[in-house]
Amino acid sequence: MVGNDFYYDGHWLSEFGMRVYDPDDIQQFAGRDIDKADITPIRPIPNHYSTHYSNVLTLSFLIIKTDEDDTLPQIETKMDGEDINDVRAWLESPKKPKELQCPTADEVVTTTYYGLFTDIKPYLLGNECFGLYLTFTCNAPYGFSDIFRKRYIMLSGVTVDGYFSNYSAEYGEYLKPVITINSATAFASDETIDIVNVTDGNKHMFLTMPEGATSITIDCQKKTVVDNDGNIIPLSALGVTVPVSTDYNFISTELYSFYWLRLLPKKNSLQFTTLENSTINTVTIEARYIIKSGGF
Repeated sequence: MVGNDFYYDGHWLSEFGMRVYDPDDIQQFAGRDIDKADITPIRPIPNHYSTHYSNVLTLSFLIIKTDEDDTLPQIETKMDGEDINDVRAWLESPKKPKELQCPTADEVVTTTYYGLFTDIKPYLLGNECFGLYLTFTCNAPYGFSDIFRKRYIMLSGVTVDGYFSNYSAEYGEYLKPVITINSATAFASDETIDIVNVTDGNKHMFLTMPEGATSITIDCQKKTVVDNDGNIIPLSALGVTVPVSTDYNFISTELYSFYWLRLLPKKNSLQFTTLENSTINTVTIEARYIIKSGGF
């Protein structure tokens, strides 16, 4: 793993007097499986439909104690029981995926992964522990960049043009952004917004704003909408006329029939249209680009 430090669940590894050292295990990328039809007597070459990742990315670390000056790692500095307990309590406490931020060696680029530390083993010399082998299991086959964010100023009753570029390394995959729509005061009755991705075949995301709320946040990856208080809003309350489930724990085909904005590779041309006398003053779109270097 490139770099000598990482940030996870509120702490840097260096806070525990430790640093990342060269792992013994070779880093493995997630593989892909081919989605294809069966071979038959009349079809010796099967039809190929797509591909999917066969697994998520796992990262391997070896962490050891540093000297008092935090310079070169001192392999003869052993870990006592308190050291081991503190590190394990930190890394094993999350029960759901958390951000793992890993600066590169030059500390310029940071890659963010989401996941959990699933395996911790002692690095032993004789009968004493001098470090820990860590395995981090991501929730995706790749990592992500820092958040890229663009803010668009709305003009009442006017179509506003905007752009958002997807520089993801995963060329053939869409990015599913988070969209925040803000009101200058509070959304009025029957106030609407139409968001169009011209690059994606002029597909429309058309919504009626919840009256009285000051903002809504749309997570196009999770397919959820929440108001400014964090309350989930069913699509039926946002003017979506197709029958959809009001329970976000219930995955239905109707829920997926709604167009959730997606960003194609490279430059996306967007359009935002509001009504006359609209209270909507800004739309913010944010996304993380996909990084496939996988720890290098």
